Amino acid sequence: MLCLIFCKDTFTSMASRAVWRLRASREAIKPFPQWKSKKSRVRASLLHLEVSGDRINADHPPVDRIQGMPASVVPTIHLIHVYETLLATYGEPKNEPDHDPLGGLIATILSQHTSDINSERAYRQLVTAFPSWESVRDASTNTVAEAIKCGGLANIKSVRIQDVLQTLTEQQHEQGTIQSLAEYLFDELARRTTEEAWRYLRTLPGVGPKTAACVLMFHLDRPAFPIDTHVWRTARRLGLI
Repeated sequence: MLCLIFCKDTFTSMASRAVWRLRASREAIKPFPQWKSKKSRVRASLLHLEVSGDRINADHPPVDRIQGMPASVVPTIHLIHVYETLLATYGEPKNEPDHDPLGGLIATILSQHTSDINSERAYRQLVTAFPSWESVRDASTNTVAEAIKCGGLANIKSVRIQDVLQTLTEQQHEQGTIQSLAEYLFDELARRTTEEAWRYLRTLPGVGPKTAACVLMFHLDRPAFPIDTHVWRTARRLGLI
């Protein structure tokens, strides 16, 4: 039997991102559809958590599972215990989407490989320097890069942002619609299911699975689950995936 021991504060802060969307998990999409479960017998895990002082002990007995991992999450006893512990520690989390997926997409691109403080500053400077996303699209790349340079990797991110805006413009012209780019993207996502919207966002230049899921969850309150290496590791330890 493998015993994993986590410091309680560290455990709860890491696990909160992996568990607080548990209620929407039945509709959640797989973030990495290219990853296939092994058809052969694999070792699956069921965790038993036990709080002792300032630590949470996780007993990790191995069990055999023939079938692949299900797409939806079924809350087991240990997950309920984790969820209740998180609620007792941090309270009920509330998602307050702004229903601005294009602004959210640009902000998420700016957040890549930098801190929240720097990316938020870069976003504020970008929207201050330009009155609309159309003006960002039509500006010189150097001007856009100058506006967001405090966020880091400005020469790369400026190109990605303009590529996204130009791609949306081309799609809009093909459909013959006349509206702002922000309204166009909102309508395109609104008429799609969560998984369809996630796949659509991934067709845009420089948009990966995590960025697409962030836009859907944080800005549209869709049941998408952003995964990074830390959430992936925590979710596996909890037995979510």
